[in-house]
Amino acid sequence: MAAEAATNGPWDVVFTWVDGARPGFQTDLARALAASASPPHPRAIGANRFRPTPCLRYALRSIAKHGRGLGRIFVVTNGERPAWLEADGERLVFVDHAKIIDADHRPTFNSNAIEWCLHRIPGLSDPFVYFNDDVLLTADFSFANGMATSPPTLSLEGWPMYRDPTAIDPVGGSAAFNASLLDERFGPRAARPEAPHEPLMLHKAVLAELERAWPAEIAATRAHKLRTPRDVVLPRMYVHYLLEQLEAAARRGDGPPPRLAPTSAVLLSYGGPSADFSSQLQRLPEHLGAFLCINDELGERGDGEGADNERLLEAFLAWFYPTPAPWERDRRP
Repeated sequence: MAAEAATNGPWDVVFTWVDGARPGFQTDLARALAASASPPHPRAIGANRFRPTPCLRYALRSIAKHGRGLGRIFVVTNGERPAWLEADGERLVFVDHAKIIDADHRPTFNSNAIEWCLHRIPGLSDPFVYFNDDVLLTADFSFANGMATSPPTLSLEGWPMYRDPTAIDPVGGSAAFNASLLDERFGPRAARPEAPHEPLMLHKAVLAELERAWPAEIAATRAHKLRTPRDVVLPRMYVHYLLEQLEAAARRGDGPPPRLAPTSAVLLSYGGPSADFSSQLQRLPEHLGAFLCINDELGERGDGEGADNERLLEAFLAWFYPTPAPWERDRRP
């Protein structure tokens, strides 16, 4: 198994970002829908999948504040550029989908497909650290998930992967599909904990092993322009592949067993009533771990109560991360 110990860094960071409000986005999406063999599940095309939230600004501020050991920052987009963000070509670099995704798979509206292409970024460190744009550092960066500790430590959520094989939505369905792939290859387990909502250190050699293990399924995921219940979800499969390989090595006497740890990320969802969300924000500083993951559950709502929640969220983040990152054009607090 090719998951050697990580170097001491610096580790490059990769963000994925989308702007569903850019001119032409809805036209491109409509073409993808028209070309789809079957209508996608509503959860595959909900507005929350494509809405540009304020999180990326504050995720970058969190790296500027807490990101010791982190190197360059690559922001992967379909040509979109946040108006407030200026790449310097050195520490912060934009990467267009066209540089890493095959032409016949573009444009894609499937984050699962995009994730299987991130290792193609020219000059990317090995390993590298993958952030979603809604994941923020709330303490000085240290790495748990991956091979940077001895014994290796894997963080997992406290709930199991969804296992209903009849699920047709792209979230539950893909979890059941991925669990079945793991069971077929490694033997069944009564339960497999879900992958954590936190940064993930990815080794290119391990990604290559995953592609050798499930070549057809990963190739099909790259080709899916919309999320499907048959997607192979990289963070989920990566963590469980490492777990299986490390446990097998320990049984052979080739290394210590991995240490399993609960995730140190706090999950904040802002799809509920505004009064409840405001109360969550007031209590949040008392419960923070190493990471904060902000989950947009507003779905198709983009005004009214949903807009109120987003304003509450941005006000909180501006208070919690008051210092602009070096790459902010407007440098506003």
